[in-house]
Amino acid sequence: MSTPAPIIVHLHIPKNAGTTLSRMLKLRALLHPPTNVLHRDAVLGQYRKPTEGRLAAIDGMSAADRRRVRFYEEHCGYGVHEHLPRECRYLTVLRDPIDRTLSVYDFLRQEGRIPADQTLGEFLDRPTIRRVWWIDNAHVRYLAGEHGDIIDAPVGGCPRALLETARSRLVGQIEWFGLTERFDESLLLLCERMGWSATATIRSNVTKARTSRRDTVAPELVARIEGMNELDLELDAFARRLFQERLDAIPNAAERLDHLRAHAGVVQRVLGPAQNLAISLRDRLRPRERGRMVDSVRADEDRGSG
Repeated sequence: MSTPAPIIVHLHIPKNAGTTLSRMLKLRALLHPPTNVLHRDAVLGQYRKPTEGRLAAIDGMSAADRRRVRFYEEHCGYGVHEHLPRECRYLTVLRDPIDRTLSVYDFLRQEGRIPADQTLGEFLDRPTIRRVWWIDNAHVRYLAGEHGDIIDAPVGGCPRALLETARSRLVGQIEWFGLTERFDESLLLLCERMGWSATATIRSNVTKARTSRRDTVAPELVARIEGMNELDLELDAFARRLFQERLDAIPNAAERLDHLRAHAGVVQRVLGPAQNLAISLRDRLRPRERGRMVDSVRADEDRGSG
């Protein structure tokens, strides 16, 4: 009996283009080989189960189904592999910490999860909306996590030692990371790292009402967000240098990137409308709950958080 491939673990940090990546990875896992579609709950790591019951559901599967697990994702800290059936390969996406914070703010207002009239300043006064939505050093909190738990230090209380842990994991334990702002190059690196000939995505779950951007927000609020994300900003600078080094090491990177973009454009034109229609029909048949304040729904960790 052949040894099953390592499980791809998507360490999904909210508002970092994770939903776009997730849908691409799920589709790939199901189509290679196509028979995986017949066992999609097992192959995708019981993805339809609520977050708090997903690992237990995997643990309760038959031995044959546990061997079929190819993909697992969650808004969780590093170390979740300790709870999964076999060797894992971590993937994640990072984003400029300032832009991410502003995107989180806009998204939560758009979804009715915080009051629509709450100002950015008021939001920053009370930033711990729910533990997956950290806006102070969120990347460090996720990457330096232990046993699958996100670092739960008080706002402004992340120990500086966690930065070195996050850096070390980014280099040695995270198989691949991408950058939201350089998503096409990120996909090229993903193909190179995973040995794939090509891949393409359809942009998903983009915050529609982006009103808060670095150039439209008061400078004192931008400075405040920078102060809240001192560790993440250092990690971001480190990650971008590492990203560029890896990109520079790819032979014929520019030519391959052009090919990937052309392929992605075709996929977007052909499949994009179909995906949008499917999501629209799903939302009509199973409407997402909106308008609930997220402080009262701490257990519901991954509804609409790509």
